[in-house]
Amino acid sequence: MNCGKLQRGILLFKLVLCLIGMTFVPVAGHSQELVSKFAPGHLPQRSNAKASLNPSIPLGLGMGMVLDVEVNPTTNRLYTLTYDVAGASNYLFSVLVFEGTAPQPLAMIPVGTAPTPVTGFSLRVNHTTNKIYAGSPGSLTIIDGGSNSVLASLPGSFGRIEVNSVTNRVYATQTVGNSMFLTVIDGQTNNVLTSFPVQGQVVAVNSATNRVYVSVVTTGLSEIQVFDGGTNTLLTRIPNLAAYRMAINPLTNRLYVSGFGGAAITVLEGATHTVLTTIPLGPMAKSSGIVANPNTNRVYVFTHNENFAFVQGGVRVIDGGTNTVLGTLKSSVDGRELTSAGILKINPATGVLYLNKDGIPTVLTATESASAFTVAIQVDCVPFSLALNPVTRRLYVANYSGRTLFILNPENGQVLANLALGWSPGTVLVNAVTNRIYLRRDTTGTGDSASVVVLDGATL
Repeated sequence: MNCGKLQRGILLFKLVLCLIGMTFVPVAGHSQELVSKFAPGHLPQRSNAKASLNPSIPLGLGMGMVLDVEVNPTTNRLYTLTYDVAGASNYLFSVLVFEGTAPQPLAMIPVGTAPTPVTGFSLRVNHTTNKIYAGSPGSLTIIDGGSNSVLASLPGSFGRIEVNSVTNRVYATQTVGNSMFLTVIDGQTNNVLTSFPVQGQVVAVNSATNRVYVSVVTTGLSEIQVFDGGTNTLLTRIPNLAAYRMAINPLTNRLYVSGFGGAAITVLEGATHTVLTTIPLGPMAKSSGIVANPNTNRVYVFTHNENFAFVQGGVRVIDGGTNTVLGTLKSSVDGRELTSAGILKINPATGVLYLNKDGIPTVLTATESASAFTVAIQVDCVPFSLALNPVTRRLYVANYSGRTLFILNPENGQVLANLALGWSPGTVLVNAVTNRIYLRRDTTGTGDSASVVVLDGATL
């Protein structure tokens, strides 16, 4: 990638706004190289003005991926689980915290690392206790939503996670070797209550009925298994139905199943677990993300098509009373329909929908009454590290992939210089007294010795 192709003045301004409004929360055992600490009191004050209702929210550091999105309707905070480049052969998993639809993150909370980019991990919020649960290759991290601090970290590889906010139980699919287990966690003590083998991933929890749903897709078997959340015993099986995602309306006790690339939504009666009807989404449409708003009795399904650009994508709006499609919220980027699966969430209190397309480090938002989502803007570079000189008012951004060092004015985001280095910069540090900039030179794969390059800030 080449950051020289960007409209630097605009896009990097957005990047600076994202970064200088962010708090970095270090966790023991995880990398702290991504963001340098700023001197207290030396940053421009963030405006308290409310953001527009339908912005796009830039995430990650440019090359990462959003693994999951979650919203707390009680606090109106948005959380994203992302992974991003943190150096050669190292990927950082982190949770970003946003206030409503504001574009600047409030906090960045590291939750794990991995030598290779991996997916299949999820993020959930208990809106009653204000705790956030983030899965990663090495642990399940429990975060206090009030302080954005890590309360506990349970070792293991945890994939899909679901929460029962009424019983304060957390259900996480844990992989141990070639086996899968459903681990039940006490939300009050953060301790594991039990763990028992299952054949698939947990996909939903009905807090009203205390039922846990596990989707099983193996050779010759496709079903949804229903467990009693009180006794953790298998109650029944729903045959010939696989769930990629499920949405539940606890007020009507209706379950909405989005299959693996299915062109229809299956509606189940929660009391009997029988199929009520199927709702077609349109020819060649594939469903992925799905959410329900119990306040309006509407269901939203993100649809896409991987092979035909002319097929209308977007978010289908379904009336839960009549089980009919009312319309479509368009979700295009640069005039093109999104053609791969995505994540869809809703804040039922505000009626704001959040949509992330797989592979794009941006979340689109729209209200339930809107006709389309906001178009995303991508930042085509990888700021590996940054540092601020509070005396000279200069912000230094190490662009790992572009092999350059950006020098910016933190007051207005203006790019003052983009220095070509010829090598990938790692950590950048600043001595504000001597006005010296220190760059770690990444020599991975070059055969050269590691080194630190010292630059004179007065001559740059």
